[in-house]
Amino acid sequence: PKTKQFTIFSESEGLASNSVNSIVEDRSGYLWISADRGLSRFNPKTKSFKTYTVLNGLQSNEFSLNAGLLTSNGELLFGGLDGFNAFDPASIKDNNRKPPVVITDFQLFNKSVPVANNNSPLKLNINETREIILSYNQSVFTIEFAALSYTVPEKNKYAYMLEGFDEGWNYAGQERKATYTNLDPGEYVFKVKAANNDGVWNEQGTSINIRITPPFWKTNLAYFLYILSFSGILYAIYLEVRSREKLKSEVVYQKITADKIQELNQLKINFFTNISHELRTPLSLIIDPIRKIMQEDISMEQAKKYSGLVFNNASRLMSLVNQLLDFRKLETGNLQLEARKTDIISIIKNVAETFTVRATERNIDFKLNFHTDYLEAWVDEEKLDKIFINLIANAFKYTPDFGTIAISTLSKGIEEVAEPSKKVIEIHVKDSGAGVPPEFTDKIFDVFYQVKGVRRFEKESSGIGLALTKELVLLHNGRVYVESTEGEGADFVLIIPIGEENFNNDNSALPIYQKQVAAIKEVKNDLIRDKQPEELAADLPIILIVEDNQDLREYVAQELESTYKVEQAADGLEGFDKAIKLIPDLIISDINMPGSDGIELCNKVKSDVRTSHIPLILLTAKQTEENKIEGYTSGADDYISKPFNTVLLAVRVKNLLDSRKKLRELYANQKTDHASNNHSLAEIDVEFLKKAASLIEENLSDTSFDIDLLAENLLMSRRQLYRKLSALTNQTAHDFMTNIRLEKAAAYLLSGNYSISEIAYKVGFSEPANFSRSFTKMFGLSPKKYLSENKPIKSK
Repeated sequence: PKTKQFTIFSESEGLASNSVNSIVEDRSGYLWISADRGLSRFNPKTKSFKTYTVLNGLQSNEFSLNAGLLTSNGELLFGGLDGFNAFDPASIKDNNRKPPVVITDFQLFNKSVPVANNNSPLKLNINETREIILSYNQSVFTIEFAALSYTVPEKNKYAYMLEGFDEGWNYAGQERKATYTNLDPGEYVFKVKAANNDGVWNEQGTSINIRITPPFWKTNLAYFLYILSFSGILYAIYLEVRSREKLKSEVVYQKITADKIQELNQLKINFFTNISHELRTPLSLIIDPIRKIMQEDISMEQAKKYSGLVFNNASRLMSLVNQLLDFRKLETGNLQLEARKTDIISIIKNVAETFTVRATERNIDFKLNFHTDYLEAWVDEEKLDKIFINLIANAFKYTPDFGTIAISTLSKGIEEVAEPSKKVIEIHVKDSGAGVPPEFTDKIFDVFYQVKGVRRFEKESSGIGLALTKELVLLHNGRVYVESTEGEGADFVLIIPIGEENFNNDNSALPIYQKQVAAIKEVKNDLIRDKQPEELAADLPIILIVEDNQDLREYVAQELESTYKVEQAADGLEGFDKAIKLIPDLIISDINMPGSDGIELCNKVKSDVRTSHIPLILLTAKQTEENKIEGYTSGADDYISKPFNTVLLAVRVKNLLDSRKKLRELYANQKTDHASNNHSLAEIDVEFLKKAASLIEENLSDTSFDIDLLAENLLMSRRQLYRKLSALTNQTAHDFMTNIRLEKAAAYLLSGNYSISEIAYKVGFSEPANFSRSFTKMFGLSPKKYLSENKPIKSK
C-alpha cells in the first residue's frame, strides 16, 4: 500500500525537518526519525530532539520513505540516497565535555595586529593578554575566537558580548568572530562562551578587558582645564563687577561724607552766625545802658531801670554761655548727674513761675495742670531746671501774643508696679504757636540745626537749646519728642524715670545710659568695620525673639534689626519650631508665656542636639534669687530682669556672640581630639562632635560618604548640620569632614606602613593629587615633606 508523508513534529521544536520519512523506536524507548535534513533522536521523557547529519557519519542528510528498521540484535537500519546506515543506538554516547574557549586573533580595521610592535596595542600574544588599550581613533576592531572541542567541531556554537556596550549575549551560531565599530572612549569587557557539538555550553568562557582612551580634549585633565578656565573667567568677571561696585560704593560714600561735612560746616556757620546775633543783642543792651549811666546825667530811677536791663541781659548771656559749656561737657563725656530724691512737681512749678510775668506782658494764657501736688523722684534738680527752662522758653519763643501755653503731667506708669524702675512721669509742654513742619520733627533736636524756610524759626533759634535738652533727658534715661501739626502748635512730650534704680550708687560716675550708649555704638562700629558696604545686609547673625507681647516683641526686634537678622515667635512652641528650622545664633525669650513658657523652651533647646549649642537669654519680671536660679538651672546663658534697657540687652547679645566666636576660633585652631580638648562646650555638644567624628572615621575610605549621609546619620537636615558645625567649630561641614580625614592621613603617614597613594584612598580621596593639595593646605607641607620632617613610627 502507498504510504503518505505527514508531519508530526515541527522544526521549531528541534526536529531535523518537517518532512518525516520513517520513525523507529529503539530498545531504550527513543524514537529515531529520518527526515530530509538528517536523522533525529527524540526523547519522550524530556520531549527533546538531537539531530545527526553527515558530519556525524551519515551516508547523506536525506533518507528514503519508510526505509527504517530495528533488527533482532537491537541495531537500527536507515536507507538513504547514498546507501544505508546501520548502528547500535546504545553505543552512541553524548559529548558532555564543556569546551574551553580561547581568543585566537585581534584585528584593527580588518588587519591582524602584530605583537610587540612599538605602535601595537598588543605587547603579548593575544592568548596571554588580559587588557588591550586602544586610542580613540582605533575604535573599530575584530576579535576572533575558537572552542577547543574537536568532536564534530563544525557543530560548535558561540555567543559573545561586550560589557559596557551590548545589553545581552549575541548568539552567533558557528560564527567565530565579532566586530565593533566607533565605540565611545571608556572601559569595556569582551566575553565569549561556546557549546560543543551536543550543545553543552561552557558558561564561564573567556574574557579580555578593552580600554579606549579619549582624545586629549575629552580627558579629565582637559575638563579640569575647561572648568579652571571657565572659573577663572567667572572669577575675573566677579572681581571686575566687585571692583566696580566697590568703586561705586566708595564714590557714594565719599559723596555722602562730603555732603555730611558740607552740611556740618554749614550748620556750624549758621550756629556761629546765630550765636553772634544772640550775643550782639544782649551785649548792646548791656553796653549802651552802662554808657548812659557813666556818661549821662540821669535820675536814680533811670539808673535802676538801666541796671535792671543790664542784669537781665547779662543773665541771658550767662545762660547762653552755660548752655554752650554744658553741651561741650556732654560731647566730651564730662557732664555728670548728681541725682537725689526731690519733689519733681515743685521743680516744674518754680521754673514755670519765672515765666508768669512774660506771659502777662504778652497776654498768653499760661496754664499748669498737675495730676498730683507732690511726687518724689530721683533726678538731678539743676539739669532738670535747664530742661524745663529750655522747653518753656521754646514755647514762649514760638507762641504769638494772646496765644496759649499749657504744662501738664500724666499719671501714666506711676502707679505701683512690680519693678520700681518702671515708674515714670510724663510731662507735656503744649503751645498754640506756629508748630513744627512734619519733615523737621526729628531734626529739631539735632545740634546746630535750625528750621529753614520758616522766618520765625530762622531768626530766633541758636540750634543748641533743644539739642542740649535732649542730651540732658537722655542722661536721665528718659526720652523727649514732639507731636505737632504745622500752624496748630506743638506738644513737647518729656518722659522721665523717677526711680533710684535708674542711676549708679556712685553719683560721681557716668549714668548707666551713657555707658550703654557707648557700648552699643562700639557694637555697631565693630560690625560696620568688619564688612564692606555691599555685605552689611548679608550673613548677619540670626536672633530669635520669643515673646507673647506683640508690642514688646516688635520693639525689641526693631532695636536689634539694624545689627542682626531678627526672627520672631509668639510663644514657646512656635519658638522651638523656629529654633529647629532656623538654627539661630542666639535666642531671647520671655519666661511667662501661655502654653509653653521660657523655662520649658530653654530646657527643650538645651536638650536637643540640633539646638543645644544656641545661647539663650531669659527675660522676666520676676527678680527673686529663686527665679534666677531656676533660669540658669534650665541652661540659660544670661538672665535680664524687666524693665530692661534695649541698649543693655544689645550689649549682652554682643558679649554672648563674641564669647561663642572665641570658642569657635579656639576649636578651629586645635588639630586633634577637638571635643575632648574643648571644656567650654556642653556635654551634649561634646558628644555630638565625637559622634560626627566617629561616623566620618568609620566611613573613612568611602568616597560616597558625603555631607548628606553624615547629616542623615546624625538625624539632621543638611542646613541644621551646617549651622550646628559652624556654631561649634567655626568650620563648614565640608571642612570638618576634610580635616578629620587629613588628620587620620597624617597618622597613617607617620606609621610608615603605607604609601602616599594608599593613604589617599584609605582616607576617602578618589585622586591622590587632590589629597596632596588638601594635605598641603592644612599642614603647610606636602605629604612627602611632612614625612621627611617627621620620623615614621614603624608598627611592630
